[in-house]
Amino acid sequence: MAPGDWAVGVCGAVLIGSLWLPWYGAAGHDFNAWQAFAVNDVIFLAIGAMAIGLVIATAAQASGAVPIAISVFTSLGGILAAILAIVRLVWPPDSADRMAGVWIGTGAALALAATALLAQRSEHFGAEGMAQVEVTSLPAPRGNGA
Repeated sequence: MAPGDWAVGVCGAVLIGSLWLPWYGAAGHDFNAWQAFAVNDVIFLAIGAMAIGLVIATAAQASGAVPIAISVFTSLGGILAAILAIVRLVWPPDSADRMAGVWIGTGAALALAATALLAQRSEHFGAEGMAQVEVTSLPAPRGNGA
């Protein structure tokens, strides 16, 4: 597996882990993502799990078809997560103070989007040492002279 594939998985794990860190503080209380969000937390969890699934699929599949398909959806999910995280960073709920979790989560979402897009360009999908098919070039067929 290429280092970019591992980076996608690490970014997904950091995004998931950031959900339990304090994202906002208000009135002497800290709120993690599970307490502060209604839907975004579940979206972040699903996209982070998709990134980890991409690493597993890349390591386990002999063919590159499944990892490539998952990388497309992970890239789209990473872009969505980055947009949602930036929105929550710029506009915190009820003018709450930003805590470490929102910064780490936003950084992880941006890095996940970038690494997933870069991993999509990689040609290392599939298990190591998979069979290489040799293709024989054939000449073009001759016309009837018409």
